[in-house]
Amino acid sequence: MNKKITTLLLSTLLTFSSISYAENTVDNKEMNSIMQTILLENFLNTYNKSVNKDFNIVNLYLEENQSVIENYLEVTLKVYEEGENREEVQKKLLSKYNAGTEKVKILLIKKDSDSFEVKNTYFRVFPQETYNQKDGTLEKTIWKGEGTIVLGGTDIDKVSNIATNINNFTIYSSKMMVSEMLKNKTTKELQSKMITSFKERAKLLSEELGFDGKFTIKELNVNYQNFSAAPQARKANMMVESSMSFDMQNESISTIPSQVNISGHINGSIILGDLSSNSIKIEQ
Repeated sequence: MNKKITTLLLSTLLTFSSISYAENTVDNKEMNSIMQTILLENFLNTYNKSVNKDFNIVNLYLEENQSVIENYLEVTLKVYEEGENREEVQKKLLSKYNAGTEKVKILLIKKDSDSFEVKNTYFRVFPQETYNQKDGTLEKTIWKGEGTIVLGGTDIDKVSNIATNINNFTIYSSKMMVSEMLKNKTTKELQSKMITSFKERAKLLSEELGFDGKFTIKELNVNYQNFSAAPQARKANMMVESSMSFDMQNESISTIPSQVNISGHINGSIILGDLSSNSIKIEQ
């Protein structure tokens, strides 16, 4: 604390002590309460004025944007089977599904894992029931099966080539996106850019207000908005289970990248001037 506040605090404590040892009369008790209230209010007022005088806190806010080109292709492959017997449908589906996944595993071993990966695989068998429109009775049950493989990678040609060479599987959908590696790299670059801009603006403000460009960052918050691309037409088969047709044709793979924007904003507060010359410290 600075000398003025230290002196005031010691004076207040000494006064409290002297008052507490006064004669224990009704008048003295009332006077004690009044004097303590007055002294405490004076101390707090003087302390607050000193803090407001010694420190000039300014809030700053800025936004930055950065663009990248989509570099990752994701392709969803599906295989289908249907019939009246659940066990037969599942057996046929598993035969096709296992053959496809095994081929993908062999191709995965031969390829660079950084440029090609299997993101997901799964299969399911479910019933589709038909009811009589007049009396609501069940007429028949058709069992339908679906197997799915999701491939992805930054080597667009490799992913496209593998996706079109998995026997029994058809291309259900495809889309371009930003890879996690590029997303992390871009986010770090944007963060560095925002912090540099924040410091430059703080220094300029300090110079213009007569503090010789000196400042201390008191608080800083950095936030990002999700990567967002302009809408583009992507071919995808939006299949409804209740009316699903298994006479599927391969969809064409979409490999046209879009420009994607990531935006971030930074807000915080700075203390203008050189803190080392002040006697009161602000906790960070």
